[in-house]
Parts: sequence; structure tokens; C-alpha cells
Amino acid sequence: MREGHRLVTGGVYALWRHPMYVSIWLAAFCQPLLVHNLIAGLLVVPAFAAMWWLRVPQEEAMMRHQFGEHYARYCVRVGRLWPRLGR
Repeated sequence: MREGHRLVTGGVYALWRHPMYVSIWLAAFCQPLLVHNLIAGLLVVPAFAAMWWLRVPQEEAMMRHQFGEHYARYCVRVGRLWPRLGR
């Protein structure tokens, strides 16, 4: 984080807290269909899952520390990977 950063909640961030990770998850699940080696294609899913489970909690803790209650309210409104429609 840099000095003066603000919490972005518009655009794709109005639907997902982690739009970059949403796209990587989609790519990971499509990978077995795109490569000629099914085992290699499937291995990307647990590899990315490990990174997801290690990295996202740290990123969200940093955001909570930086933006406090504003980020907590944002988390209630917006899902990590699935949009929370109707909120």
C-alpha cells in the first residue's frame, strides 16, 4: 500500500473483492481442457488453491488494517469469488 491509497469499490470491485483471482480460478479450471496432458492440466488447480489459501487472508488482513470499518462493510456487501446479488 502506498500513502493516499483509497478503497476502490466500483467497477468489477462492486461484484468481486478479488476479480484478478476470479479470472485465475476460471483459467485454472479451463487448463485441463487446453493442454494435451490431463495430469499437468489438473495440477494447476491444487497449485493455485494453495496460493489462494495462503495469500488472500494476508491481503484481506492488510486491507482491514488499512481501511478498517469501511473495508469490513465492503466485505459484507461484496463476495470474494461469487457476487452477492441483491445486497
